[in-house]
Amino acid sequence: MLIAQGCALKVAATPRVTAELTATRAPRAQSGEFLTAYPADDDQLRIIAQELREATAGVLLALPALLAATTPVPPSWDRALPLS
Repeated sequence: MLIAQGCALKVAATPRVTAELTATRAPRAQSGEFLTAYPADDDQLRIIAQELREATAGVLLALPALLAATTPVPPSWDRALPLS
């Protein structure tokens, strides 16, 4: 969907690199960053957020290990970005 929207992005080159970036002992500065999107503007961000919401509705996503001793809170696009 990012490519379809013409959104600039960078992605880990191989599954091995993805595994290294999401490993429990990965350096915190890069940990979990296997994909980064660069929306052109707020409108493109809203469109992508809506498409992600629809694509992942009802899907339980596997999350990487937490690096901090905090209680996880499920992400919510509704709280993170107003769509109207």
